Amino acid sequence: NLDLKPRENHFDRRITVSTPLSKPGAYLVTAKMADGNTSKIVLWVSDTVIAKKQLSDGSYYFVADAVTGTPIAKANVEFLGYRQRRIGRNNKKFVIDTRNFAEFTDADGQVIVKEKSMPRDHTWVIIARTDEGRLAYLGFTGVWYRRHHDYEYNQTKVFTITDRPVYR
Repeated sequence: NLDLKPRENHFDRRITVSTPLSKPGAYLVTAKMADGNTSKIVLWVSDTVIAKKQLSDGSYYFVADAVTGTPIAKANVEFLGYRQRRIGRNNKKFVIDTRNFAEFTDADGQVIVKEKSMPRDHTWVIIARTDEGRLAYLGFTGVWYRRHHDYEYNQTKVFTITDRPVYR
């Protein structure tokens, strides 16, 4: 329970609310006004983070301690992908396709997932967990794959510097 002190003209007020939530996890927090509205929100408490970088033919994920940045080895990184597909041309029926798999981080807290495992037409929710109870969440993210054109980067180019005037 928390006593509220609204500002003049019903302007918003930001306050810090202390909670007993300290263990990593997803919590459903409900706020209810006396004889009034009810509001619900999912609150994620995590002690671990997932950093993501796109590669030319895959995705790179780094799992680390949220405070120190220390890599987390042997974290179970779970991937859940989904997409919505229309059935037929003029039909209003849809199908939800899902795909899921899991990988463990190496000793440096890294996972590299290739394009064949993570298609670009899915939206992904990624969760990392450890046996010690650590939790990290990276949600509703897409993937894309850049095709590096090696011939563009390996061209022979000449640059000249001279103290003489240059003539045509």
